[in-house]
Amino acid sequence: MFLKENVVQNIQVYRTLDVNGIEVINIEWSPIVPGVQDIISFKIYRGIGGKNFEFLAETTQPFYQDTNAPIKPGAEYWYKITYLTNQGESSLEEAIPVSLWTMKPESFNERTYWTLISQIRRQNLVFLNFGEKVKIFIKKRVGEKCNKCFDEYVRVPINPRCDVCFGTGYIGGYDKFETKLIISPTPELIREEDTGRVRLFQGRVFLPNYPPVHEEDILIMQDNTRKMISNVIHWRFQLFLILQEVQITELAKGHPAWLLE
Repeated sequence: MFLKENVVQNIQVYRTLDVNGIEVINIEWSPIVPGVQDIISFKIYRGIGGKNFEFLAETTQPFYQDTNAPIKPGAEYWYKITYLTNQGESSLEEAIPVSLWTMKPESFNERTYWTLISQIRRQNLVFLNFGEKVKIFIKKRVGEKCNKCFDEYVRVPINPRCDVCFGTGYIGGYDKFETKLIISPTPELIREEDTGRVRLFQGRVFLPNYPPVHEEDILIMQDNTRKMISNVIHWRFQLFLILQEVQITELAKGHPAWLLE
């Protein structure tokens, strides 16, 4: 039984541009629901003017990009997020309705909005023209438990090399996305103050604002080399995720993510 307070929290909705320059609406939320465990997936519903919410999509990630909403001046697109467990789906009626307008800060104005859109447009053109196409495998944080290795008592996968969940505890292990990546061509030089020596620092690595990535997500480069994201900085302005700067490391030999394609 789901209580009124058992609803998806911290929902953020904002317009942005994808790497192809198409205006879309991004929705993000917290993957943790108070008092609820074993979430299998999230369901996104969309309504116009806060009414007549219709099913839009289902995902195991705490974010979604609505590419099917025609962007019209004054259009009020509202969203609700529910979640699914073995007990069923949470109440759509009790779910918190949010829109671009309810999320709008007092300091947010049309000039700020178009400045941000122009900035994202310019940077995504750079990704489009100069970025390297990569596959991103984002680690599942909810989903169907792996029936091969998940331990209900300790609630963690007991086999880090499982070929069903890839060590995540959830069937499938990762969700696949495709995007562009840019490695800064000019590595930074770091001077060690105590010795006066100069040390070459790895070039900065950037990803566009979608999909949001986290530590332990996997990158597959064009040459099929595998990288793990070890650190992420989400550059935001107010509600907008503008850019993502990541640190990447070589994926360890024998890691189950080598089986991902």
